[in-house]
Amino acid sequence: MEQRSIINPHCSEPKLLKDKLRWSIRFYYKIDGERKTRKKDYGLNGSDFLKKDKGVIKAINKSDRILYAAELLKHEIIRLNSMYFNPITKEFESLDKADQSFITLLADYLDYSPNRVRRSSTKAIYKSYNNRIKDVLIELGLQDATLNEVDRSVVEKVLAKIQAKSSKAQRDHYLRYLKGFFNYCIDHLEILSKSPIKTLKNINNEDTQTNKAYTPELQQKVLDEAERLDPYFHLLLRLLIVTLRRPDELLRLQLKDFNFETGSVTFSREKIKTDRIQVTYLSEALVAELKTVMVGKYNQDDYFLGHAVKESKARTEKSIFAPVKTSFVHFQDKFKTIQKRLSLEKGYTIYSFKHTSINNLIDNHNWSKEKVIKLTGHTNTSILDTYTKDGRRERIEYPDII
Repeated sequence: MEQRSIINPHCSEPKLLKDKLRWSIRFYYKIDGERKTRKKDYGLNGSDFLKKDKGVIKAINKSDRILYAAELLKHEIIRLNSMYFNPITKEFESLDKADQSFITLLADYLDYSPNRVRRSSTKAIYKSYNNRIKDVLIELGLQDATLNEVDRSVVEKVLAKIQAKSSKAQRDHYLRYLKGFFNYCIDHLEILSKSPIKTLKNINNEDTQTNKAYTPELQQKVLDEAERLDPYFHLLLRLLIVTLRRPDELLRLQLKDFNFETGSVTFSREKIKTDRIQVTYLSEALVAELKTVMVGKYNQDDYFLGHAVKESKARTEKSIFAPVKTSFVHFQDKFKTIQKRLSLEKGYTIYSFKHTSINNLIDNHNWSKEKVIKLTGHTNTSILDTYTKDGRRERIEYPDII
């Protein structure tokens, strides 16, 4: 399907035209309802690529010519998406950069990162944000809006549409994302002097209803029930408490990541969301407990709480270490059983164990936020507000084993 430029809807998508040995970059444009052709060879038919031999023209440097043509085509597409093609003068004209398509600039923002290359998972989330924002703009009839045209009132309409179909919290997520985008336009692209939504505020001031921290008594009840239901699930929850890692990160661990002599667990960059290796030390008691359930022979590549290859529809038989990684969904199903047995109120999840630990380290054991993020692997202390907004909880006696 042809992709027309938003800035130049009167122009078709550029193509590489091959007329025997004569190559050119071509696109059509309309003027007064009549279709015209713009065709340029940009040196594609010069002496670097065509040679006359005994009266016959032959192609030379074919590979280089193909690469050059691809670059020319790419450049032509970029120009059609960033400059105005004047059908009267048949030339490209520069635009006020803030008059570029808002949707196009938003797409470019995906590749921007001030400190390091964005992770693919982050890009996927931001791409979903862009798609939803684009859908709302289309719904509002603003799909062709330029950056200058997307002012505070437009953003408020977009956020209201998003909130109506999801929640206040989701609306605030999009607001933070768009604030980052406008700052990118100011500081990096230098095409805006100020953000139109600088003073726009979050509206979700309610207590979190997701991943709430446990009280000491409730946490122990969940742990006891997990031990009765599935000892391996109980072990996973205990490691969540002492390592402050995400459940799926623990399930990516392999035997080679454990050092039972030193009690250390190494989380490589490939296994966690941070860009550096993390090492966590377990208590002697927990290391001893892990050793007691290690019966039989294991390979260094076996997964923590993994399972053996099973036949279709057969029951999953887990082991402390096994060849196949166990899906986090398997343990989520276990937690749903506990939720029913204990009648847990809405908001308590497996992730609540991590939130509970962080709350207690900060509130009850005087850990600084800087010290906590060294353990969690976060790069900014502001992320801890997500974990601590649930309020203060009673003291839990376990930080000395971390």
